Amino acid sequence: MITLFIDTSLSKVCIAIVKDSNLLIKHERTFNNNMSKYLMTEIDTVFNNAKLKSSDIDNIVVGVGPGSFTGVRMGITFVKTFAYSQEIPVYQVSTLRCMASSTKSDYIAALIDARRDHVYGAIYNKKLEAVVNDQYISMTEMNELINKYQSISIVTDFEDSNYQEISYDPLKIIAVALDEEPINPHVLAPNYLKETQAERELSEKRNS
Repeated sequence: MITLFIDTSLSKVCIAIVKDSNLLIKHERTFNNNMSKYLMTEIDTVFNNAKLKSSDIDNIVVGVGPGSFTGVRMGITFVKTFAYSQEIPVYQVSTLRCMASSTKSDYIAALIDARRDHVYGAIYNKKLEAVVNDQYISMTEMNELINKYQSISIVTDFEDSNYQEISYDPLKIIAVALDEEPINPHVLAPNYLKETQAERELSEKRNS
C-alpha cells in the first residue's frame, strides 16, 4: 500500500510517500508568501524523485490544521481534487498531532502562534494520543497546562524559537491516521479551531 502524506498548514510544508512501513521520500520546505506559486511543483518533484505516478497512490493522509488560513485551504483543496480524481480514501489528521511526531518525549506540547498572546495548542503522549485536546488558548493558560507534565518537549512554529524544531515523522503520522475512519473528500474541511474574521462578521450580522 502506498500512502501520500501532505500538510501545508504551516510555513514549513511536508510532503511524504510511504510504501507499507517504509518511507520512500520525505520533502520539507519552508515557504514565506509564495506557497501557492510553487506547491504543485513541489508535489511533482516528490513524485518524480520517488519514481511514482499519481495513479500509484492507494490513499492519502492530510493535515487539516489549525494553521495558516491560506495554507490549510490549499492543502485541503489539493487533497479533495486528488482523492476524487484517483478514487482513493482520505484520512485526516490534526496538524498539531503531526507536529507532536517531531520528538520521542513522553509528552509533547505542540503550539502554533495564533497572535495576540494566544496559540493553537495541544499536548500528546509518545503514542500521539491527545492528553490535552487541540484548542485555541492563551499562552498563559497553555503554560499552566504544560507545567503539569514532566518529561515534556515543546514543538512550535514560533519565529526565533528555542523549542524543538518541527520535523514530521510521516511513518508515525500515517500509522495513527490510518487507525481512524476515512473521510469523504467532499466533506473534508479545514480545522481552524476558531472562526475566521469573515465568519465572525457574518455571525455578528445574523445576531444583530
